[in-house]
Amino acid sequence: MQSTSTRRFAVTQRVQVFGGRCWVIGVVVGIFSGQTTTTDYRYTVTYTSSNGMQEGVFPAEYVRPIP
Repeated sequence: MQSTSTRRFAVTQRVQVFGGRCWVIGVVVGIFSGQTTTTDYRYTVTYTSSNGMQEGVFPAEYVRPIP
């Protein structure tokens, strides 16, 4: 299995995002790749929160597949 820092996700794929003590389930809507390594990957994820639909950019190590 790939490490979380090198795992790649497709646009429209449902994922879990973990950041600190919080986590959300959302859909990948954008991918940003770094110039040098795969650890520079960042994902734009749309998710629903108590404030309605939100969108955030998260580093690859925060994004995990839904089991």
